[in-house]
Amino acid sequence: MVVGCPHLLALNLDIMKRSFEYFHEEMERDLEDLITFPAFFTYGLESMVKPRHELVSKKLLKCSLDWLLNFSDEKFHERMTYDSISIEEMEEREEEEAEISSVSSFLQLQKTPKDESTHSDEESFIV
Repeated sequence: MVVGCPHLLALNLDIMKRSFEYFHEEMERDLEDLITFPAFFTYGLESMVKPRHELVSKKLLKCSLDWLLNFSDEKFHERMTYDSISIEEMEEREEEEAEISSVSSFLQLQKTPKDESTHSDEESFIV
């Protein structure tokens, strides 16, 4: 989770506990959702998570944490005017994230440092 969201290391533990309690007890979601979207803990519980969860619950909608939280208030409220959630919209968002993740992984592989043994061999030739 920390690799997916390094900001978790800087968060207040008490705030994270309250967010997790709400996630577990009120939202009744699977832990897999947190693994998929660890940034959940970076959103304000009172200012964003609760109000949005309550609106989605009133409409009896099911959605990912990303869909619930990862958009501006304007976009979220626009979505709440829909009669239903577009599965295509959710799938497109997931595909975009998968592409970004694979590009990021590729770039990280390209940054892998050279083998230290090769480096020491080069140094031995310097006179």
